[in-house]
Amino acid sequence: MEILIAQGRMGSQRHHEIQLLRIAQHIHQQTEQKRQRQRARVIRDQNQQALVRELTLQHAKRIAYIVIRKKRPEWGILQARNTGTNQRGEVVFSFLATAFVPRRNTG
Repeated sequence: MEILIAQGRMGSQRHHEIQLLRIAQHIHQQTEQKRQRQRARVIRDQNQQALVRELTLQHAKRIAYIVIRKKRPEWGILQARNTGTNQRGEVVFSFLATAFVPRRNTG
């Protein structure tokens, strides 16, 4: 009888050890997942900062030409070239804007 009781105690002690081991593993997994999320967040933030540094643009606009019609001398067609260059001086976008605009009084 004493042997059975001792085995029963050992069995329940072993069961508690297994439960404690599972809890410790679960805590370790949660901690590791939290560390991985933090690392991913740091890497994402670093990538965004690098992207912001990489995408520094300067915008420039210049009048391409103006057309004034004899039929409507108080109005004109204006075209302007818009460009954007990055920090290395490379043109990264360019477009031509056209507008029908009233003329200013020059007198």
